[in-house]
Amino acid sequence: MKSSIVTFVIAAAIASVLTPVVIRLARRLGAVDIGGGRRVHQGQIPRLGGIAVGVAFFAAVAVPGLLESAIGRRFFGEVDILIAIGGGGLLMLGTGMVDDVRGVRAWQKLLLQVGAASLAYGLGLRIDAITLPMIGKLELGLLAYPATVFWVVGIVNAINLIDGLDGLAGGVAFFVCVTNFAVAYLNHSVFVMLLSAGLAGAILGFLFYNFNPASIFMGDTGSLFLGYVLATTSMLGAATKSSTTVAIVVPLVALGLPVLDTLFAIWRRWLERRPLFSADRGHIHHRLVDLGLTHRRAVLLLYGLTILFAVGAIAVALGRSLEIGIALVLLCVALVGIVRFVGYFEYISLRRRASRLTPFTETLREAVPAILRDPNRQPDHLLGELCRRSAIVEWEVRRQKRTLRRHRCEGTKGRRRDFVAAVFTLGDGELIIRYTGSTVSPEDRILLQLVADTLDPDWVSSLSASAAHASGEFAASAADGS
Repeated sequence: MKSSIVTFVIAAAIASVLTPVVIRLARRLGAVDIGGGRRVHQGQIPRLGGIAVGVAFFAAVAVPGLLESAIGRRFFGEVDILIAIGGGGLLMLGTGMVDDVRGVRAWQKLLLQVGAASLAYGLGLRIDAITLPMIGKLELGLLAYPATVFWVVGIVNAINLIDGLDGLAGGVAFFVCVTNFAVAYLNHSVFVMLLSAGLAGAILGFLFYNFNPASIFMGDTGSLFLGYVLATTSMLGAATKSSTTVAIVVPLVALGLPVLDTLFAIWRRWLERRPLFSADRGHIHHRLVDLGLTHRRAVLLLYGLTILFAVGAIAVALGRSLEIGIALVLLCVALVGIVRFVGYFEYISLRRRASRLTPFTETLREAVPAILRDPNRQPDHLLGELCRRSAIVEWEVRRQKRTLRRHRCEGTKGRRRDFVAAVFTLGDGELIIRYTGSTVSPEDRILLQLVADTLDPDWVSSLSASAAHASGEFAASAADGS
């Protein structure tokens, strides 16, 4: 226990000291998140915070080995497991860094996640059987590899999807670490206790800067890394002493919130016939904010739900029928409560009815992928392609209610009162796209948002500067004429 406390304190101290350095590094590299659209923050917030979490975790868990203690020798005796967690964690950390700075395609990230999961499997960290309450042990045999990959990739993406509000993903991951630590303590697993304490300390040190209002985000650097380490340590924490059998209910319940949100996201996108990896504002945390909760209250409410899941997971880990039954009943009540509270079924129904494809939406679905692949990234060119390939009528760029540029697409007709307008934040201004219709459907907004996110946010500032310069020249010319 003392070694775990020391590991926790060291990780928290390193993360809290290193995070300001990462903030400056992220700004220098241009790795910043610009508010607007489906994002709930304003301004430009640095990401790459996962670097501080990852470095603090690896540095802290290395301390027991440097002390030449019995615990250290026992800890570093698990060489294969350490390589699996460390190697896969570094792969996810590197993938997230590249994605935060330059961008990585969804299928490329998926392949790298499968690679990390395969590394864990190859080094013996695998789900070769599952133990279910009141059912017993089920050997997986040839299904062990796909089960391991599915678990790791699923948890990595679940943590990535829940990372939508300041401090949410970090706080959820922190409570899952506490759960893993408690389960490991019950199983007398010093190895997992040290790993969980190190990760919990690294997260806590980072949360001082990430809680609302955040001065830095963890980005994909942090969410991919946290997801991988949580997935692998959860498998270890639920393992029996004799094998790598996973009592799958324990880590599944502990990770209940991100898993639940991911399942809802898959269901929602399937019903709306949208790509699985497309972004939207339908996550549980977005729904809470849309219902009127403040950013901070929404996060604290979800923290409370995560704690409830954590208590349920620990009760299941105790392995007695009464505790398991009570825990599962309480979790079912919590599940029904959160779904009813956010009005999720009503939301899905409205989204499904609103997303029936119109002729305009069909033109967008064909146009947007070609626009996103266009090598010419000039905003005028991209919006010109949007005019040419789709049925929009005009686009306009404004700043402080002043029109900086407006373009009417060729061959379009109609009166402005017959148009609907989709408005998107662009830098310190806004982009307005108009087309004929009665309302802006969710499908239209998502597709147009993809185009808006592609545009350079500094374009508005350059247009504003050009307009100010032209106005100054006109005034000087008028003065000379007089």
